[in-house]
Parts: sequence; C-alpha cells; structure tokens
Amino acid sequence: MKKLILLLSLAFSTQINFAQTIVSDSATMGPGYGKDIFYSLKNGKVAEAPNNNWHLAFRSGFISDGIFINSTNATRGFLTNKDTSAWKTLDSSSATTEVFNTDTSWDIGAFNRTFDSPYCSWGSYNTITHKVTGDSLFFIKQGNNWIKLWVIEKDYGNWKIRIGTPTLDTTLTILHTNIRSNNFGYVNLLTGTVEYREPVDSTWDFVFTRYNSLQATQQVYYPSTGVLNNRGVVASKVSGVDKENYTSYNSHPFARSISTLGADWKSFDNGTFQWKIADSTIYFVKAKNGDIWKVWFTGFSGSGSGKSYFNKQKLFTVGLLDQTQKTIAKLAVYPNPTSDFLQVILDNQELNSATLRVLDLNGRLVAEQNFNVVKGMQELQLSVQNLNEGVYIVNLESAGYSAVSRIVIAR
Repeated sequence: MKKLILLLSLAFSTQINFAQTIVSDSATMGPGYGKDIFYSLKNGKVAEAPNNNWHLAFRSGFISDGIFINSTNATRGFLTNKDTSAWKTLDSSSATTEVFNTDTSWDIGAFNRTFDSPYCSWGSYNTITHKVTGDSLFFIKQGNNWIKLWVIEKDYGNWKIRIGTPTLDTTLTILHTNIRSNNFGYVNLLTGTVEYREPVDSTWDFVFTRYNSLQATQQVYYPSTGVLNNRGVVASKVSGVDKENYTSYNSHPFARSISTLGADWKSFDNGTFQWKIADSTIYFVKAKNGDIWKVWFTGFSGSGSGKSYFNKQKLFTVGLLDQTQKTIAKLAVYPNPTSDFLQVILDNQELNSATLRVLDLNGRLVAEQNFNVVKGMQELQLSVQNLNEGVYIVNLESAGYSAVSRIVIAR
C-alpha cells in the first residue's frame, strides 16, 4: 500500500492520519523505585539508571542555569544568609529557607536564577562576557550530613562548582561538551564526582521516576512516583472518555508542563490496600519527533517491583514510509495565513492522482479539487477566495492516506 511522507517547510506542520494498533507495555523501576526508566513511545525502553547516585543536577545549554536537587535521595536544599566571602567559616546555623524543585519545568530547579523562580538567584549575569558568576552560598542536607555549595560560575555552558564537607573541599567542572546532548550533568556530593546518567536527549520521550510534587491543597511538596516528559515533549490530560476509542486530540490543547502525565493516574485504596488506576483518563502526547500518541495506564505494582503498566496507540505521524522505507511523495503547503489561493508543492515519485479538500471546523466540505499528478516537483493550487475568514482543515488524499492540517484565511 502506498503511503506519504511529508516535507515540513515554512508553511505549517502537516500530519498523516494513521491510527495504529493498541500496544501494551510496562516500565519497571525495581524494588523501592530504585531506577529511572527512560522511555521512547516509538522504541520502548531506551535506558535505565539508578536514582540514588546523584544529589545535584546542573542544566545543560548556554542560557539555562537551573540547579536541581535529588529530593527522593534524602537530599534537601537550603539558602543561607551569607555571600561567598564566608565560605571558610560557613556552618549549618546559617541555613535559612528550604528550597524545592518545580515539577513543571526542567529549567526551574531549587537553586535557580531564572526570573520566574519563586525562590532565589544564585549569581549575577554579565551582559558583556555572558558569564554568570555565583554570589551566594547554599547548604545541601544529605541524610544527617550538611554539605556546603558554592556555584562559582557558568561560562558558555561550562559549570564550575565548589563543595565542602568536614572531610572534603573540592572544585568540580561540568563541561558543556559532555552534557550538550543531555538535560543535565549530575554530581555526587559524597564522592565529589560528576555522573553522566542520561541517554541522548533526542532518543526518549519521558522518564518513569521519583520526584517531589506540589500538593496544591496543602501547599507542601510530597514524594511522588510517576512520569515526567522530556524537554520538547508536550501532553494533554483528558478525563471522562472511552479510553480505547476516543482519539480527538485536536480538542485538547497540549501543555508544556513536564508533569502532565505525572503521578495522579493512580491512587492507593486504604480499604483494600491496592493501587487503583484512574477511570476514563487518557493522555495525548506529542513525542520528540512530532508524532502524536494516546497513552493510558492500566496497572501499578507499588514499591515491590515499581512496575507501571500502560497502553499506547499512535494516532498521527508527521512522516510515513512504506515497508521498504521508500518515499512515495513529499509535500509542503503555503502560505498560512492565506487570503486567496492555497498552494501545495508536491515532490511526487509514484502517485497518479490526488484530491485536495478544505473543510470548516464543523467538518463541512467547503472546497474540493482533483488533480492528475506526474512524477517530480509540481505545484497544486486551490482557490479559497470565496471562503470567509477563519480557521479551516486542509486534507490532501492519495493512495488511501490523508495529510491533514489547519490553515487560517485572513484578509
């Protein structure tokens, strides 16, 4: 069967209708939820890593400066009322406010200078050198141990930090070149070593992990076991629907919060001492590669094995190849917005015909034209001069598959 693969251009993202078979899968974190499981919706489990071998995580990138604590490894973070000149004499009596990671973004950690951080700034930014220089001292409490932290600088993606314990005073460097393909570089404060524990960022969509989540009603942070999205992955939560048959992802805006899937898809029944899965709740997930999936959870084992059970179904894809991975055609649509004509650039290899349709948001057909197509690059044009301003659905069908997206008509 012939299939289309799409060429994304300056026009707009186009998607191919392709609801696949439901696939059942699981992720096992191990006893006591001891491992993080990095997962790809396309490829399944990508990697696993112990979650107790690090205490601080430093965000990769040139302009990101978030610092996270491993809150599920008995690690707590505190501000102090001292600047860097007090390093040698600093003791735990100077610890003041306890700080927490957010559970909504990979950019806002417990020690974070980003403008929308609710807590503090760890340093000052030089607009000429683009270097952030640390001007504050912090404490990390790991179990019963108080560990001093001085974030000395971040210079073009390279972190330099100093940590101090009763038996250790050392400076560590986390090089951008070592973490540029990951979200973070990790530090074990007890051993004074840098850990590299993530798979390459482009290979995974979410991680099954332990994290602290903010309980809105009590305004306290509570340890949770759940799912956090990778950066660039967005999702929407939908309740009160038929899990297996509901596919209307376009009706639910995607959220950028990394904890949209989160942990509340399950709850513990104190009467039966069993884990319950939320009824009629699904998640639409736009993966790293742009494909859109439906995910819903079916079971949870608890801390014995740390196993989460779930179903997944690919609903739409931005690229589709035949079984031999042969490209049948490439296309791009422009302009968007448009006022009079819709142009489709088609690089055709094997198709003989195509139908271009425009529908309003109620599904009514408002424009249609059939085209005979030849091999090679060509332009298809459809007049929309008689249509009112607004948002429309564009559908190009050929060989049993349809490329679908939205356009705006504006004058």
